[in-house]
Amino acid sequence: LALRRFMVDFELSSLWHRAFVFREVLVEAPGVRTVVRPDGSVNLADLALKPSTPPPAEEESALPALWIQSLAVSDGRLEYVDRARREPYSEQFQSIGFSLRDFRTTPEGGGFHLSARTEAGAQVDWQGRFELAPQIASQGEFTVASLQAARIAKLLGDALPFGVTAGMIELAGEYRVALTDPLALQLRLPKLALSG
Repeated sequence: LALRRFMVDFELSSLWHRAFVFREVLVEAPGVRTVVRPDGSVNLADLALKPSTPPPAEEESALPALWIQSLAVSDGRLEYVDRARREPYSEQFQSIGFSLRDFRTTPEGGGFHLSARTEAGAQVDWQGRFELAPQIASQGEFTVASLQAARIAKLLGDALPFGVTAGMIELAGEYRVALTDPLALQLRLPKLALSG
């Protein structure tokens, strides 16, 4: 894990809003490198604290009231390496940017926007709304452009009964999801294009 800068502006107005109010949260150049080792273990699991005694059972409590007026992540980098496969796989996402506006742990939720690109030039753009109450849910729209079909085939590995050597994929869609039992998911893909 890496980070260039982290800044939090916590507001005294939390006292009369009866919520933790953050006017601004900035995260600059975060980096995450995830490695799946040949035995299937993940390097990030090493960061978890291993308690010497089991924690006491806790009753479920309501989410604390939280209001983030602005959260921004810029110049992020994510690397994924899977060494547990017959042929090791790796992918990097860079220039990751994320913004969250006026987010509350109440039914109002908050709007977000995520943009990223891979080192191979694929572009991802995702925006919508996210809420935690009365249930965890999100709705929004996304686009993926300049995605190399051969890289997707490499990711899927032996799951594909055929090989892909070339081609570009573009897609755009809208979704609505709620983490209920069972999961509620609606997805529309008005654009799905494969060329070359």
